Amino acid sequence: MKNLDQQAIQAQLDTWLEVEFTFLKTGHVARVIAALPASEQRFILQLVRGMASTNVNIAHEFITRAIESLDAMDPASIEAWALHAMDQYDQSGLHAAMKVVRDVEHFIQQSHERNAGAVFEEQAGVLAHFAHGLAGRPLKLAEAEQAWTDTETIFLPPLVARLPSPRENFTLYKAMVAYHWAQNRFGSFRADLHARVCERPDGEAFLALFHALDTERLLACIERELPGLARDITQMLAPLDDTPDTHWQTAVAPLRTPGTTVDEVLAATEQHLATLSPPSPRCFQGVLDVAAVAETQAARLAREKKEFRHVLRKLADEMKGVREKPGAPDTEQPRFETRKLSDPDHPEGHRVELTFDGEPVPVPDIAHRLTTSIVQDLGEI
Repeated sequence: MKNLDQQAIQAQLDTWLEVEFTFLKTGHVARVIAALPASEQRFILQLVRGMASTNVNIAHEFITRAIESLDAMDPASIEAWALHAMDQYDQSGLHAAMKVVRDVEHFIQQSHERNAGAVFEEQAGVLAHFAHGLAGRPLKLAEAEQAWTDTETIFLPPLVARLPSPRENFTLYKAMVAYHWAQNRFGSFRADLHARVCERPDGEAFLALFHALDTERLLACIERELPGLARDITQMLAPLDDTPDTHWQTAVAPLRTPGTTVDEVLAATEQHLATLSPPSPRCFQGVLDVAAVAETQAARLAREKKEFRHVLRKLADEMKGVREKPGAPDTEQPRFETRKLSDPDHPEGHRVELTFDGEPVPVPDIAHRLTTSIVQDLGEI
């Protein structure tokens, strides 16, 4: 296939774009196309000819933009861009088509998202199954603009496309789920962050540093609880995040040790607030909405305490007469109590056991669910 020179290319463009009547300029475009290999010349010129048969102004705008985007787009993307512009012309007119042609960066981003992105609507079932397999209070999933949690629902963006492939972007979704699960499971919200932020003149700076420091603690928890996912986070997602400086790494090292609690993160936040700046948020970190957390927690605690008292009354009725002490005053009658039993598998280092008259009581599933949730919020019953 023989290369066309600038004169031959310009003659074709002048004919297709009707320059005798439109006065459109083709010299610069022809010069750039003349420097391309013959196969690329043929490809570009065929697109322009087809578009010009519908609208010469769209075709001229397209070829002017296309020659500036050859290095950034492969032939398939350029063709898709041209077809999308013409579809918009057919559906919505000249203005809509010109918008597509002129905003090539937006089209490139959309193309990447379609080809490489993970879509929440498509992945919600798998992500929900993953979330339900994690310990602690069950968490729902829902769509939102950014990733965050109110302690009952993990909100995730509708599309994740920061990485080159759907598989990697799905891993980023999983990392978001695991991180916000860890906030709940490992007590990030046992501190009344909303009250702390509201009472401080530097509340926003305090919250930003707390969020970053607590992220380091939670990442260490994820490494211990979900080592496979932690490896994926390191291998796939680390390139999206800035590497923290030595000062930061030294400050956060104590927070990564097993058993570190949110109280120690709060203390570190106070200690370093004037001297330490948080790095850019991790790609899975999302945002903190401490007002929504406080509202959700308060409503849940009131509801669960009421449910728990109802369960205890029902248990007491079932055991009535079994362990009563005839003639003894009420203060000496058997009663429910809780005690802590050492258990390294729990984030608090212990589990809570319900007793009646000092003896363990088998509890129904609802009571177990309630104690798990209350302990997750408060650290104790």
